[in-house]
Amino acid sequence: MGENSKLKIENDSKSSFSIFIPTYGRDVSLKGSIDSIIKYWQEKDIDNIIISDNNENDTAFNVIDKLKYDKINYIKNATNIGIDRNLLRFLDLCTSRYCWLLGDDDRLNENSFKLVHPFLDKELDFILLLSQDNNNYQTGIYTIDNNNSANKLFINLWDKITFGNLIVNVTIANKLRKDDPEVFNKYIGTSHAYCVIWEMLISIYSSGKFAIICENAVDKIDVAKSWSSSFLEVHLMHPRIWYKTMPQKYEEAREIVYKKYLAEIGAFRLIASYAKYIHINKHKKKDVFNYIEDFPLILKIKMKVMFFMYPCLAFLKKQLNAVLK
Repeated sequence: MGENSKLKIENDSKSSFSIFIPTYGRDVSLKGSIDSIIKYWQEKDIDNIIISDNNENDTAFNVIDKLKYDKINYIKNATNIGIDRNLLRFLDLCTSRYCWLLGDDDRLNENSFKLVHPFLDKELDFILLLSQDNNNYQTGIYTIDNNNSANKLFINLWDKITFGNLIVNVTIANKLRKDDPEVFNKYIGTSHAYCVIWEMLISIYSSGKFAIICENAVDKIDVAKSWSSSFLEVHLMHPRIWYKTMPQKYEEAREIVYKKYLAEIGAFRLIASYAKYIHINKHKKKDVFNYIEDFPLILKIKMKVMFFMYPCLAFLKKQLNAVLK
């Protein structure tokens, strides 16, 4: 896998904390993310900001170069390697102990330093930032035991982990990868490459501890999602591949989570969004029917009925709006 590094800062192997941002074609948004890091962290125990760029042009580099911030480590991939491979690049590029996996649509806020920094001198598998209204956890350090088993964690957190709210212990992750180079690569193509943490928790290298922060440290901005062209795959196909790829030790949890996933995508609001998508992108209709083929019969019927009815409903809505005007 080739790369073209235009701004390269040598990392200190003894360093403790870096921020990693995989990006593709969202240069203005990326600049906002970097600006927020510089504003609220400045020189506060941050080793570098690592940018892994999947875009073929130099627009991101041009934006970063103008910032004149010497802690930016910019790497341009020789080709577009996809979102999962780009995310996993942090394993090669980050030599700090901890790495915050940040999206290029994320903004660190004024609380981010005081919330995260106290945990960075602890030995943890990961630090997860949740919203304040989380019912299962409070801010603090948790031990993997009977009350917080890896299976229970997976059931509680399977849909809570996204770009921006996960800080990974890179040292532990790379020890595991050294033993099994494919341990994380198997998640490529699932849109869930951050499953590294589930592998880490059950490995011999696990610290046996993790931290959760139940306060807002990251703000999202409203930009077009980089995976919007793969909307249906991300929702209807990739999760099933992900669940099947999870280690056998999560078998019990996988079954519970899969039922939760089916209930979630079976909600009227989501089915209507799928129907709207294929109404606009008619060439995707055949793919959708392939994706849902293995779903339970009742769910398949609900989806197919909505897919059939949506064009009629959209037409009636258009006519009604015209009359009301």
